[in-house]
Amino acid sequence: LLEQGVPMPLLEKTLPVTQTGLMQVEMPANAPELKPDREYRLSVTVHCNANRPSNSLAYSQAFIYRVAPSTQLTQQLTTAETHLDRARIYAQQRLRYEESATYQQASLN
Repeated sequence: LLEQGVPMPLLEKTLPVTQTGLMQVEMPANAPELKPDREYRLSVTVHCNANRPSNSLAYSQAFIYRVAPSTQLTQQLTTAETHLDRARIYAQQRLRYEESATYQQASLN
């Protein structure tokens, strides 16, 4: 995870993959907090074959723009009764990470 304009990564992590599907990565407690109104680049490399790593790479990257929640958003989330209600609020605000994470929580309940 890189902050634009900062040469050293904020986070580098190797994760074992034990199943297919989506994975959630938690920021360590000692990692610097992502600052509002800044852009970050997240890169993911998957080694599909441990015996031939150079021939089995899958690579993707995305840009993350951290925003501070507005007073209106905070009030809406406070009055939301379910995870599904909160996910819909995040979707209306186009906060995609929170939307998908909250939909995932709703599906587990």
